[in-house]
Amino acid sequence: MLITSAKSYHLIDSFIMIKHSMVTMLELFEEWVTSILHARKGLQLLESRCGLYILYVDRLIGLIAKLVGQAEPLQKLNPNILQRLFC
Repeated sequence: MLITSAKSYHLIDSFIMIKHSMVTMLELFEEWVTSILHARKGLQLLESRCGLYILYVDRLIGLIAKLVGQAEPLQKLNPNILQRLFC
């Protein structure tokens, strides 16, 4: 009977350790998923800012090209230079 009892305690201890390690693994997985979601949200924010920045730079370059085209002294420059600058 003692042997059975010792085996029972060993099985119970093993079960508790397995259950504890499963809980730990689930907690780690949950933390990992949370960090992935935070990273994805941050990336989306950066992508939207980058898109807005590109639109801003496009408008700025268009405005500069318009102003340069209207300046008489700058019209004497080689047009290829200006064209490559604003492409």
